Parts: sequence; C-alpha cells; structure tokens
Amino acid sequence: MSAIVHETLVNTATLDIAALRRLSYRELDELYRAATSPRAISDLNGHARGAMLAWRHPQTGPLAWLLRVFGASTGFPWEGKSFDGERERGTGINRVNFFG
Repeated sequence: MSAIVHETLVNTATLDIAALRRLSYRELDELYRAATSPRAISDLNGHARGAMLAWRHPQTGPLAWLLRVFGASTGFPWEGKSFDGERERGTGINRVNFFG
C-alpha cells in the first residue's frame, strides 16, 4: 500500500468524498483492490451517493480540469446506485437525473 493511501486511511476516520477526491486514479485503484467484499449482498442495501472521483486519461490539462469540475458539480447526472438484496442475490439500479 502506498504511503499516501496508508496515510489517508490512518488519518481519516471515515473515507468521505473530500478525502477520496484528494487521491489519484492510481491511489483509488489501489484502495479499491485492497478492499474486502461485504459478508452479504444485503450489507449494501440502500441508496449510495454517487461521485465521479477519477479517470485514467487525461490526468492534466484543460480537459482534466473540466472533468474534475463537472464531476464535483451538482449538475453531474449520476446520483449513485440503489441496492436491494438478500444473502447472495440482489439488484442494483443506477440513479441518473439529467435535468435536476
């Protein structure tokens, strides 16, 4: 685990959106791969808030800036995913709102 990801985990009681937005694509990928699976699908039940955190390319420049601003704005259409499940089966529905 990289020092930045380790420091983020140690110094952040909860990994909130602000803490996750400070991580790079590579660090988020590392964090994702190190995560554990839930015990049951029902552990995911509810309405998770969605956010675009990172992308592979471009990492810098005007397009990267535009993606970063759009992903953090209230105009970003993906609101998250709603889960409903029991034991090992369930459904997940993306919540998308294009016009507020």
